[in-house]
Amino acid sequence: MRPTEQVHARIYGLNYFLVVTPSKEPKLAEIRHQYLHFLLDPLAVKFASEINQKSELRVIARQAPQLGTDFKEDFPLLLTECLIRAVELRMDKRPAKEAEKIVGDLTASGLILAPYFYAALADYEKQDASMSLAYKDMVVRIGLAQEKARLNGVKFTPAVVAEAPTAPTAAVSEEERLLNEADNLIAEGKYLEARAAFKSVLETVNPKSERALFGLAVVASNTRKPDLAEEYFQKILESAHDLRIVTWSHIYLARIYDLKGKRNDAMAQYRAASLTATNFPDAMLAVQNGMRHPFGSKE
Repeated sequence: MRPTEQVHARIYGLNYFLVVTPSKEPKLAEIRHQYLHFLLDPLAVKFASEINQKSELRVIARQAPQLGTDFKEDFPLLLTECLIRAVELRMDKRPAKEAEKIVGDLTASGLILAPYFYAALADYEKQDASMSLAYKDMVVRIGLAQEKARLNGVKFTPAVVAEAPTAPTAAVSEEERLLNEADNLIAEGKYLEARAAFKSVLETVNPKSERALFGLAVVASNTRKPDLAEEYFQKILESAHDLRIVTWSHIYLARIYDLKGKRNDAMAQYRAASLTATNFPDAMLAVQNGMRHPFGSKE
């Protein structure tokens, strides 16, 4: 009953859903892409600690205007997407020059590890081990110095701007720019500056911005204001639609309750987060750790 030529993918817990509406041509690429997520997402969760040892590369990816916020905030998610795109390119067996151009375009879009995985998969194809066995070694072999040197000369693709933008479109573009700057301030530990930036978005651009409200909640949490943070996160959960924001709001609330000694309330929040955390490897690891031991405990 949906409009034609549409593909909708959703992940809830361990359940992956792909809805394909009637189309003139089979949506095989989209189906394959989701199936690869089904196969590779669990490995990103399993080896999230190894992946996060390479997470300083995220600073470079943050500079890509076309890269989605989820990828900028969750490095294992970004790494998985780079690996999937490289696998797809290997499976398609494109001519060398064409493949090289596609890899370059992927890098310019912000998928900074696509070249590494495209080359690493050439070696993977020559041996007999399954991906579940080869995955960890492939991640560990990512050389930070080499990747930084290679990415030093990359020119990221500019954000797409409409030819005749209307006033609302311009406002959204400004909002995105300010939010990206504020998120970068949090990553740098500059919480006071980040708080001012998020408040500026709410006061001058979009008073209903989910990302700005979430940013203020994270700032409050990191500046030891748990009651204010709890208030913000509860407010976010009343109206937010962004799955990453909803998932992490539950996780932050769970951690706040753990620190307050409210283990039952914390577990309820971890269980709520687990429904959508599969979309984000970092979040899934946080949920698993939180359900195993109270946040802040020495176990």
